[in-house]
Amino acid sequence: MSDELKPDLCATVKLEKVSSGAERSEKDVPIYKRRPPHPIPPAPPSDPRYEMTLSEYLQLQQNPTALTTFGRNVALKKIVLTEIEKHPDMWSSRNGQLQQRFYPMVAVEVYKRTGCVFSTKSIMNLFKVIKDTLRLKLRFAIVKRKMSAVETEAYLWKWELYGYCRFFRSRTRHLEASLKREALNDPVVHTIDDDDDVNSDVDVDAMMDGVEEVYEDEDVAPPPPLHAGQHGNLSANTSNTQHIPPAQYHHHQSFGHPPPPPPQFHPGYPVPPQHFRQHPHPHPPIDPNMTAVNANFNQLRRVQQHQLHVAPTARRTEQPDTTRNDSGNSTKVDAIDGSADAGEGPSSSTASSYNKTKTESGFEQEMASIAFQVNRITAEQPEKKAIFRRVFYETVFKIEDCDFKTPREFFLAMAEHYN
Repeated sequence: MSDELKPDLCATVKLEKVSSGAERSEKDVPIYKRRPPHPIPPAPPSDPRYEMTLSEYLQLQQNPTALTTFGRNVALKKIVLTEIEKHPDMWSSRNGQLQQRFYPMVAVEVYKRTGCVFSTKSIMNLFKVIKDTLRLKLRFAIVKRKMSAVETEAYLWKWELYGYCRFFRSRTRHLEASLKREALNDPVVHTIDDDDDVNSDVDVDAMMDGVEEVYEDEDVAPPPPLHAGQHGNLSANTSNTQHIPPAQYHHHQSFGHPPPPPPQFHPGYPVPPQHFRQHPHPHPPIDPNMTAVNANFNQLRRVQQHQLHVAPTARRTEQPDTTRNDSGNSTKVDAIDGSADAGEGPSSSTASSYNKTKTESGFEQEMASIAFQVNRITAEQPEKKAIFRRVFYETVFKIEDCDFKTPREFFLAMAEHYN
């Protein structure tokens, strides 16, 4: 080999090493942290005309009529998620009190970019709905569709807000591992013809309609967003507080069109309308995929309903035999199952097997019992469906998000949330 070819050969070898190293490093990066398939438009910059301190915001928040609601404005939700991502301590911690410290900061930064004032509860509710939607989409992709990691990521990118909440995937790793185990234990492969696929895409706006602030459901239009005066002072009662002209907040402005100032939004972020509420839904339709339990829930509920409606005479004939196992504990075996002949006690192996089955199915039976009682109550009092829906929905995901040790900790956290 001539000396002239040696430098070229060395350069080629180095290039191959760099390429292989880049491929290995790319594979080591979690898929949700890799380069997005398309550019994500940045949030609009802070507008110097919109200035507010944290103390001013806390004072203004006491006046609900000065606040704005999200409605169905996707651009505002993207801005809020962008600000939340900047505070990892806020969304990576299970400490509810620590999380709540950041929401006023996020609200102030959102105001500086948009001129819209949101309550901390509105931002908390939005973030909760986004997290819940992400979990539901992961369950649909992994359990229902048996998608791989690459297919799941591609499916999630079809959601308009995924690029702004994918940072939360670092908190769903344990959930995804659990869903993969659940998918492996489920031999049924669901096809595109499944009925439940019709509603596979969760409507975030419909979910938000149920958790917006109470005053949004009233027949009163919220006032236009407030912004600072010449000296940057913002107060609900000051005379120098100016209103953004309603003409710039036209309700029918479409997403993606270049907006008129102020504020100067990046293309893809329209100026928020003056009044977002279109048709409030006091009882928003709930997607079947939002159920807090799996498909076995309905089957267990039907079984329990049958048991509760069995005639008294039939129940007396189905009284279980009570025997003693080797440990001296009483064991009940239903004679109707044919697991033991009349007048004979079950063997110790049969009793042990029954105890194991009873322990494993106890939680599911309790959940089925709760569902039966809820259906009974709502059949008699339909007006309570909305509160049941919201209470169960918030309870399930609050327990998942926070590391509660006792029911008392949970109820104290919920009381603090609503106070």
